[in-house]
Amino acid sequence: QLLEAGDEAAAEELVEQALQSVRASSRKAFHNALVGHFASSSNSAAGLWCAIRMVRKGFTPNIVTFNSLLQMCAKSADVRLAQGVWSLLSEAGLQPNSITYNTMINVFARANLPFEAEEWKREMESHGIGPCLATYSVIIASFSRA
Repeated sequence: QLLEAGDEAAAEELVEQALQSVRASSRKAFHNALVGHFASSSNSAAGLWCAIRMVRKGFTPNIVTFNSLLQMCAKSADVRLAQGVWSLLSEAGLQPNSITYNTMINVFARANLPFEAEEWKREMESHGIGPCLATYSVIIASFSRA
């Protein structure tokens, strides 16, 4: 709510207070949990803020971080943001997994772009990751809405 109100300083202070009770070795997990929380609540601005804060505090995002950000993009069918997140994932040298690819497929499916969703399935297969039932279900549903 603080971020939605534009009070980034108060949000920062609140996160810092919460971190006081978190072991140093768990702080990266804490940041990933925050990103995941905001991704599941469809609060894109807060999710991105948490991810950026994570990097500013010296934590390297991992595939869990990026999967959460992509899930956030899928909820809002934000293809452009998802493509930007994918670029950052690649720049970070991380290898996408089946969750990553299926989430990208979901982004395009929710944006009513079934052919592009199907193209992501082919991209996934070209990297040796086989589609699952969810992959096909999302693509078929996307074509049925197109």
